[in-house]
Amino acid sequence: MINYCVNIQKKVKKDNQENYELIKELIEGTLISLVYNMDQKYFEYKKEFAKPDIFIDTNLLIYFLGYQFEEFTEPAKELLNMLEEWNFKLNVFNNTVDELTRVLYFCTTKKANYSKDALVTTMCSYFKKQGFKRHDIIEIITNINTKISDLKINIVENNIDLNNFNYKTIEKMRTVISGYRPKKKGINKDGKIEIYDGVKAIDHDVSILLKIKEIRGQEPILSFEDAKAIFLTADQGLVNYNWKMHEDKPTIPEVYLDRFITELLWLKDPKSDIKVETLIATCLRDSFIHPNIWQYFIDLLNQKFLDPEKIERFLTSFLSNDIIECLWEMTPDDMSEVEKLVKKHPYN
Repeated sequence: MINYCVNIQKKVKKDNQENYELIKELIEGTLISLVYNMDQKYFEYKKEFAKPDIFIDTNLLIYFLGYQFEEFTEPAKELLNMLEEWNFKLNVFNNTVDELTRVLYFCTTKKANYSKDALVTTMCSYFKKQGFKRHDIIEIITNINTKISDLKINIVENNIDLNNFNYKTIEKMRTVISGYRPKKKGINKDGKIEIYDGVKAIDHDVSILLKIKEIRGQEPILSFEDAKAIFLTADQGLVNYNWKMHEDKPTIPEVYLDRFITELLWLKDPKSDIKVETLIATCLRDSFIHPNIWQYFIDLLNQKFLDPEKIERFLTSFLSNDIIECLWEMTPDDMSEVEKLVKKHPYN
């Protein structure tokens, strides 16, 4: 499926306009069919929006700011333009900005080992490819609130304190959300391999879900058009979790995938033009190395070489296309294959 999407992207960029329009119409027709066969509680085609407050997740905020590869940022810019045209109020919670700042700072550390040749689905990989230096990223961190404001996105305080909620309820949410996230594998302080979850990222999502519910109030929301607030993300796992929670209820989810909203807004107003690349953007994102795979690869190299300079030389001079291809084909379920890949490499 990934190769199919990538081939379409290449074809529509090179072929003539007639072929481009034909492919576009085929994809649009498939899209309309899929959406109309969905549970109609998620939206009503002819109903006007109540103009909900839209709160943006960290990943999507990164795309809006332009700190990712164009396969991510171009569809995001198109979505941002559509949201502005529809006069939606765009917001981001302060703890989401804090999470973004943590990720930005990580990109300045020695732990952020990336190669210009291996494209990974992370902001740090993008910075490496573009030649950003540490001081460039520090400048972004220093001015991050201004950069967000320039996009006409309001920063809103999220005053949810998880310690004030029932412990069992929060733990259940943490456990279930982690089950929808790709597992991470790393090397602990004792040099042993362990599987772990991103606790801070999960708690961020839990607090956001609780805050959206608080904003919506006690009255059940039965259609997307009536929602007082929604959380917009590029995290398919979080969407799957949240939608599952509403599966047997008449209410709508708190979380929506960015691609879904783009397609929904287009269906509401098909007069607006939309690129083929935008329609297939979700699978195009899978044409990069998964960040969990890359980080585990780097952790294993650290364990093997015990020397940052050797790792840098490896990434600069010995990272072959074959290794990149192998990493690209792996999913978070293939962590053992990463171990095999590192073990068989002869470089010392």
